[in-house]
Amino acid sequence: MRITKIFWLVFGIVLACALFVGGFGIGTNYSSTNMSSSYEEGFSAGMAEAKDIIDKSKVFPPEAATITAVSGKIVALGDNELTIMANPVSMNPLADQGPETRRIKVTDKTQIFVKINKDANEVNKDFKTYQEAVKKDRSAEPPLPYKEIRADFSDLKLTMVVTVSGDGDLRDAAEINAETISFQTF
Repeated sequence: MRITKIFWLVFGIVLACALFVGGFGIGTNYSSTNMSSSYEEGFSAGMAEAKDIIDKSKVFPPEAATITAVSGKIVALGDNELTIMANPVSMNPLADQGPETRRIKVTDKTQIFVKINKDANEVNKDFKTYQEAVKKDRSAEPPLPYKEIRADFSDLKLTMVVTVSGDGDLRDAAEINAETISFQTF
């Protein structure tokens, strides 16, 4: 009789421990899964609301419907290709900024230019010529403060900042077939 009482006592303690551990395990698993999805849903809803508030505030200029050029610092050079660390495509920090790095493919059709700043006298002369042209034709093109001179792929160096144009919308393009690549000297 005494053994039966001890047996039932030990059995009850073991059963209580097993139920406690099992319940704790189920509760922990359920709450972490539930909390994770709740966190993601809350984060997404908060970001959507923040984007909506910023869009309505007109703090940042409206985003372009199509991005036809990207710029950034060259971080890698290869055979007829380069990789840039892209600058943001929007001033709005909550907007989709596209890929952080972009692979640029250079083809035989790619034109590479270096932009060399004009001196102040030359810019003033060009601007006066433009002002006269506008009096005759309102659609006259304004002068550029630089000269564009053809360059070669070998002129591109690591850490240079380049602007790349390509075909189509480049907002989300991780790879771009370059139509033009330009850089500026200082």
